[in-house]
Amino acid sequence: IQMQLRVRIKISYHRPKIEYICRQHPKYWLSLSDFYQELILFSDAVSAARNYVESYASNDPDLKGWNRLHDLYRYTMDYQGQVNSLVEIAISETCSNEEQIACAGKVLSLFTEKKFKIDTDEKKVLIGKLVRVVERTVQKERINEPNTMSTLAWLNLHLDNKIQAKNWTQKGLEIDKSHYHCIKLASILKIKTPK
Repeated sequence: IQMQLRVRIKISYHRPKIEYICRQHPKYWLSLSDFYQELILFSDAVSAARNYVESYASNDPDLKGWNRLHDLYRYTMDYQGQVNSLVEIAISETCSNEEQIACAGKVLSLFTEKKFKIDTDEKKVLIGKLVRVVERTVQKERINEPNTMSTLAWLNLHLDNKIQAKNWTQKGLEIDKSHYHCIKLASILKIKTPK
């Protein structure tokens, strides 16, 4: 503990120089974020990762910054932060179809585990952005996977968009009439399940 305290004091002393170097060479923000995490300085680790994201903005093809932020938010149990970073990853032009769908699934898990709920217009807009981008991908790429359909149905249900929720549930049941989540959705939404 004393060793950590000494290191923290030294960091405080050298912080202006270290951050100056990172501002000149933004790729070092992520290394600094890792270093802060090792010292259990999570707010500093998040701040350094945010600086990386802001420095690279749309020029981060492998989404290192947002993925790093997501990991830190997950570790610190910051559910709003997790959702924000997952949405940013999903709406990025460099995000793969699989990653987009995975992001939607992770957001849905936070709803399911009651760790996140839509209780403000801002959150509704945020989740709406995610849903729209995943729906476009599913339609454009003609993805026919019942888990994806049920994820979109559940997310639409959380947005109180029952028409879209029914639409995705029916599509999921057309692919697999015995799909557990689609059957559960059909019961909630009062949809007749195919025989």
